[in-house]
Amino acid sequence: LVTQPSDLKTREIFTRSQAAIYSAEVLSHVVRASILEDSYGVVQKDLPNILTSLLRLEELIDRCRAQGSFHRKRSADPFDVQLKLELKCAVKSAVYRIVIAFREHILVVPLESDLAKKIRNCHNFVEA
Repeated sequence: LVTQPSDLKTREIFTRSQAAIYSAEVLSHVVRASILEDSYGVVQKDLPNILTSLLRLEELIDRCRAQGSFHRKRSADPFDVQLKLELKCAVKSAVYRIVIAFREHILVVPLESDLAKKIRNCHNFVEA
């Protein structure tokens, strides 16, 4: 009999992650553009939820690193592993894009303490 890898279900999820990659990128560009184009602040009122969602997604992706073959980083990796890495990169880029756009104002966005610390670290890195 053929045994299935223990991380098969997780890997199947990442094979369908292209939409999430595009969503993270588009969402961050909309948030960045909202600074100049959203005079009523509609997008800014959702900024805590947007940042929370992106940062929690990044945490979930990191948890998958401990499972099976996801810790490898080679050009010969299967498609699902490559998409997982692309998703992580897209989410991290989205967060940094928002942090860069809002500069020091990002530090006053109401977030849970662990997420606020991550945003502060991103901000400090950008300012360095």
